[in-house]
Amino acid sequence: MDFSKAPPVRKVPGPEDEGGRGLTLVATPARHWGTEPLPWGKRVWATHRTSAVM
Repeated sequence: MDFSKAPPVRKVPGPEDEGGRGLTLVATPARHWGTEPLPWGKRVWATHRTSAVM
């Protein structure tokens, strides 16, 4: 959950940056991702690929 109503911005953080990696950690392995507005902020969601077990 994110209490900010601003849309997320995917950043490329430098090696010394202490923040800015959250959306990259969600979006990189995700098949799809997005946000849902909430009265107090937003929710970031993602769907991930799965392997078929045979």
